Amino acid sequence: MVGPGSRVFVARPKPSRGKATSTLATVRFGGETLGAPALEDLETTLNSDQLRDQLGALIGLNDVRVARSDEDGASISVTLDTASVFSFQNQDEIATKSQLFHRGTDPQLRRRLVDAFPFFLGAVDGDQAQRQADLRAAEWALRRQEADFEATVRDGARIESSLRALVHEAYAVGLISADAPSSDSRQLVLELLTSALTKPGTDDIDTAVGERVHALREQQRRLRRELTDAMSNRTLLLEASSGAFGYESAIEQQAGRLQSLQLVGESVAEHRNCPLCQQALHGDDPIPQQLAERLSTLRDDIRHLSTATPGRQRALADARAQIATLRDQLVAVDAALATATAADPAGGEQLGDLASRAFVRGRIDATLRGAQPVDEDALEANRSRLEQARLRVSSLRETLNDAESRDLLNSLTNVISGDLTEYADRLGVEHAGRSVRLDLQRLTIVADTLDGPRTLKQMGSGGNWVGYHLAAHLALHRFFVRQQRPTPRLLMLDQPSQPFSEGRQRQGNTDPDAVRRVFELLRDVAAELAPDFQIVLCEHVELDDEWFRRHVRQSWRGEGLVPRDWADEATWAEYDAIGIRSDTHD
Repeated sequence: MVGPGSRVFVARPKPSRGKATSTLATVRFGGETLGAPALEDLETTLNSDQLRDQLGALIGLNDVRVARSDEDGASISVTLDTASVFSFQNQDEIATKSQLFHRGTDPQLRRRLVDAFPFFLGAVDGDQAQRQADLRAAEWALRRQEADFEATVRDGARIESSLRALVHEAYAVGLISADAPSSDSRQLVLELLTSALTKPGTDDIDTAVGERVHALREQQRRLRRELTDAMSNRTLLLEASSGAFGYESAIEQQAGRLQSLQLVGESVAEHRNCPLCQQALHGDDPIPQQLAERLSTLRDDIRHLSTATPGRQRALADARAQIATLRDQLVAVDAALATATAADPAGGEQLGDLASRAFVRGRIDATLRGAQPVDEDALEANRSRLEQARLRVSSLRETLNDAESRDLLNSLTNVISGDLTEYADRLGVEHAGRSVRLDLQRLTIVADTLDGPRTLKQMGSGGNWVGYHLAAHLALHRFFVRQQRPTPRLLMLDQPSQPFSEGRQRQGNTDPDAVRRVFELLRDVAAELAPDFQIVLCEHVELDDEWFRRHVRQSWRGEGLVPRDWADEATWAEYDAIGIRSDTHD
């Protein structure tokens, strides 16, 4: 049943020869009278993936996407394939401590389930989940744009620094005259370097080259001193700002005390009464006047400090800009002197000769050929796109409130954990009577004990593992049905009695009523949620109770779950060879 008055018939053909499964399927939709068609009328109309999409859309899983928690900017689609983990527990899964959900050994499916759980519980809806995915993608794109823009700016600054360093080098070897204009702009720097390249190679050796190198070294020392002074000034400004903030807080506190105690008024004039008893004062008593003057002085100090704050900030900004400029200039001078030394190991005595000039010319030529001009229009366009990306992230953040979603998720999980604890008590499992909860990140059960939290893996015996599997799935389906969440209204269980069966009892599972408690809990939950929920139980164990016999729909003892006459012996032998068992009649 898909909904009131509707039915769906789904079938898949037997696997082709040599295959263990088939990916083809057929599906038919109809009303309450829809039945199984004749075999000859069946034909495959879609594959298994398309079938899951269609059935998922029927229960509300249509184009639902959630954000991935392990990858920026990515999202996943929530489909019936993910929702089906709540509906099946085969005999190998229901009695294990290592996994709680169907196909839990698949790491990719576990990751999808962790990400999709907030949607299944209703902490986020489909649209909000998509907005979360959009926000992650926008934040990821913004970080990339910021990194690219910063890299472009750094590259431009590095090129500028290299070009200005070459100007100093050209000056050191006499390729640029001492009366050349100052290299204040990028265009002027390029013109100076171009003129250095075109300077004739047969020029007389500049006898003032040594003086220029000496001047560069003096400039290096001066820049280092200025840089040290600038950094010291910045430190003083920072300390002054910190101290001023502390002083401002202190005087505000003192002024507040004077005013809150109402020892003085708002004015310093006419204080004729005692500030404590309000009795008229006789004679000279300066105390009220002094208190009023002190309050006025404190308020003036506060106003002056408030006015000074923007000035301190501007001074700090100016100090930082000065430090950056001095560093760039020092780097350029250092590079010029390093190049001069490399060009003339003799120590600068021959810096003006042709070989030195040729060496610097080669560096200038190589740098100008490799230096890409800064496209100011492109840089401004990148800056505009970056601002648009920031505005998009800000807008998406305003439409989401992650804190509210987390609080809602925790609240809903607590509701489910309450039912889980109640069912665990009825089954009499280990830690019954204590708080038991779902861990949605690790996809397991956690019992809170006096010795600390204990997960399913830390609990012993197959009976406990089966009990907690049943309690968790029943609690989840009770929530799903009551909240009308888009999950299949089905739970299919394969032999939950196996740890308690005769000859297979394990340590701690000797309670003869354990199986009865399991069946009675399944009965009660199915009755509570009927007709919106169905439990299908495949079992070897039978109870003699009338209610149990009434719920048995089919017994395959001696026949097999798949009738033997559905295939010939050759087909059964082939299925046996590829792992499909034919002895399913036990």
